[in-house]
Amino acid sequence: MSMWDTVTVKDGLWYRWRLNGALAYLCKVGDLWQSAFKTILFMDMQDDCGGPEDAPPPESLPITLGAGKGEAVSLHPYIAKQPYFLSLGDKLCLFPGMEVRFNLALPPQVQFELSGECLARTMPFLLPETWDGDDTMSGMLCYALPRPQAPFYYGAIESLPPGSSLTEGSRADVFIHSEVILRNRTKAALDLDHLVIDTETIDLFEHEGRLIGDVVIVDALGGGELRVNTPSVVPAGYRKISTGSKDGLGNRLIRHGAGFLKNITALA
Repeated sequence: MSMWDTVTVKDGLWYRWRLNGALAYLCKVGDLWQSAFKTILFMDMQDDCGGPEDAPPPESLPITLGAGKGEAVSLHPYIAKQPYFLSLGDKLCLFPGMEVRFNLALPPQVQFELSGECLARTMPFLLPETWDGDDTMSGMLCYALPRPQAPFYYGAIESLPPGSSLTEGSRADVFIHSEVILRNRTKAALDLDHLVIDTETIDLFEHEGRLIGDVVIVDALGGGELRVNTPSVVPAGYRKISTGSKDGLGNRLIRHGAGFLKNITALA
């Protein structure tokens, strides 16, 4: 049984979901639902994930109240609407025709749902925010996703070994695993110091308890223009959890500021 499955709860008992150090609690009393969340800093994540399980009432956590008839409830994951800002540390140089692949692990939003209606929601991991853009008139506010330290290396960005699968590995986690393919379609070398992932086009799937997002294909077209494509394909045996906003074939043209992609030849 997956922690994301719908479960039937008993009246008056507290249940707990372990979310890599964060916690989610739920209790039903008649038609009244009580929920509570313990959120943590992203860098304080732990290798501990599972549930639901019986638990004592949460102490010193604020309680959210909701109302609704029924006994079947789920803890539902979603991709955050706000873009993710991923610092690459050392800059990458992409020569014409070059392709780079990344394995992402994005922290989700979660919410308790009863008959499709939200009882309470939270972002389990507290993330700093940053602005991506040349000025306050052109750009967007993003979650700044730092690199976690070993031994809990879930994201922000890690190399994806050739031939590996995002569903491999024994460590259970609540993160949304996705693959990004970045391609230089210009005739000039490009210098990349960070990457912004706009999540609104990404479909979200669940497979054997693991959350999987669409492959995100980013083509650099020159002049700061990017074409983002998220192919809408449901892998065999995967359960779709949420659907992204697709534009036609899933292509989007995005123009970023000079701080995003820089032409090396123009900086000389």
